[in-house]
Amino acid sequence: YPLRRQRQMCIRDRSTTTDVSNLSEAVYAYDSEGVKTVTLYIEGTGCSNTIQKTLNVSSVPDIVGIDIDEDTICLGQELDLDIITTSTDPSLSYHWSFGSGSNPVTSAAVDPRVSYSSIGNKSIIAKISKGACTKIVTSDVDVISLPAISAIDDTTICANRSINIGGEETPGFTYSWTSTSGTLSDNSISNPVAFPEHSITTYYLNTSSVTGTVACSNFDTLVVTTLDPTLADAGSDFTICDGDSVQIGIGMIEGQTSDWDNVESLSDASVSNPIAKPSVTTTYTLTSKLFGCDDVTDQVTIFVCLLYTSDAADEEDSV
Repeated sequence: YPLRRQRQMCIRDRSTTTDVSNLSEAVYAYDSEGVKTVTLYIEGTGCSNTIQKTLNVSSVPDIVGIDIDEDTICLGQELDLDIITTSTDPSLSYHWSFGSGSNPVTSAAVDPRVSYSSIGNKSIIAKISKGACTKIVTSDVDVISLPAISAIDDTTICANRSINIGGEETPGFTYSWTSTSGTLSDNSISNPVAFPEHSITTYYLNTSSVTGTVACSNFDTLVVTTLDPTLADAGSDFTICDGDSVQIGIGMIEGQTSDWDNVESLSDASVSNPIAKPSVTTTYTLTSKLFGCDDVTDQVTIFVCLLYTSDAADEEDSV
């Protein structure tokens, strides 16, 4: 035992058969815990000296291995870990390392939880210490990928329209759709047809796959926004005198564009409510457009009453 270098020791198999040694650097292994006193007697010609040191001797922790819930887990799944031991010693300390892509990277907990952000085989190492004594145990876990999600991105559709909201089916995957409102053609296929009933409808997809005995699920959410119906309102039929004008249509509707025919008697054929000044009775057709949606039309007729002049009246009197 090198007296000058070490104050803590672990119990080992005894390397000597006696408690004394006449070597200048003796080696000794203890077989019991506790505080031990080591005495060094030094004798020379007519001189002697005695040196004493105390040692704290600890036992190597009685650790069997790592208790692991599953040897294969899904990406992002939490894994519960524990140490297999018969020891109830509260003085044991723990240091865990979990391998690449782990969260957390390390832990000092007795029974930590860990998850992974990358797939592959992960090596888990637990170092259990008591004083200067350490026991290291290891275990492995395989992290497998989640099933691919087939839901489309958030989208906007026209009123009274339907839309396919999924993608291509993958053999072996199962699909489960739900929604906040509206109906689906089939909630257990990869690419159902959605029939939204409100301006904003949220759809939820749960996709599952099984690898061996391990089932993994992946989740996605998409929002379908339904536009208000395209509106075409040319206004009510109206009668005017020759030379008069009248405003037709209604106010502008955000997002829509307007297109009128008979442009020669309108102040502006591209606005929703132009001024009409026809010289004869005229029917105007309004076409309202909303990008990506069907055009909608409406019509209005402006009746024109012709005015009689004084010359025309005199001619009628003479007849």
